[in-house]
Amino acid sequence: MKKSFFFAFLLLYFAGATHLWHQVTAGFAMRKIDPAPFMGMLDAFLKTHPEKTGFSHQNSPPLQGRFTYLGKGRQCYVFSSTDGKMVLKLYRYHLLFPSMQERLYGFFFGTPPKKDGGRLENYLTSCLLAESCASQQSGLIAFHLPESSCKKRIVTICDRLGRMYPIDLSKQVYVLQKQGIDLGKQLQEELRMHNKKRFFSLVDAYLRLQVDVRKKGLENQDPCPLRNAGYLPDDGTVFDLDIGRYVKKDPCITQKQLHASLVKSSSSLRRMLERLRPSWLQELSRSIDATAKKGL
Repeated sequence: MKKSFFFAFLLLYFAGATHLWHQVTAGFAMRKIDPAPFMGMLDAFLKTHPEKTGFSHQNSPPLQGRFTYLGKGRQCYVFSSTDGKMVLKLYRYHLLFPSMQERLYGFFFGTPPKKDGGRLENYLTSCLLAESCASQQSGLIAFHLPESSCKKRIVTICDRLGRMYPIDLSKQVYVLQKQGIDLGKQLQEELRMHNKKRFFSLVDAYLRLQVDVRKKGLENQDPCPLRNAGYLPDDGTVFDLDIGRYVKKDPCITQKQLHASLVKSSSSLRRMLERLRPSWLQELSRSIDATAKKGL
């Protein structure tokens, strides 16, 4: 009985310690951004996209200082530059490994689990689309795929505990983007301040972003587009923070289809107003109608 109790206590202790460490580090670890196990997939992707072969990271702006851990998205860890003007995104390769459930299933049923190469390919394809068609709408500064011919480019990244790691970006898939303010939070702040004019100025810019992306023959299939939109306070530019879900779409759509698309992408805005400012809902409908009428 005592042994069973002690064993259960140890399990709870290690589970609690693991959870606490994950909370402190926000889940970041250097091994999670190691591309080595997936270099075969990256090489195969480069062969099918020869336009990226020979791309040099020397074309991107010089990176100075260090990049400090900012947070994580569904696909990348995000680090902020010292001057706060751009972010460095490094892919979370650990997500491509089979889950514990898949490993257990494979162990009991003799089916070896596989790495999720399709997820990586979709992300890379989306970044290529952003680079070639929508760099302005995505705030993209540079997108890099690793190549053996690239010279080393060492930068320092810093985690939440202040630990610093040198990393060679020439061996990484990385994205450099402008660093924007969370648009959703800013809209909530404008609501709190009863600043209707400023609120709908940002709403109009957000709706126009959806139209501009579609003009480029793309669609952002992010299920929460507002949550992953940002803006630059200096000039009011609104852009997509998450560029990992772009797909090609026919830019030639009817006004009715465009209106439906705008209604869908602004559904979270409508819920926000229903909860906090119901009297502004009619103005939101007018903004959607006006943007749809302008068309593509």
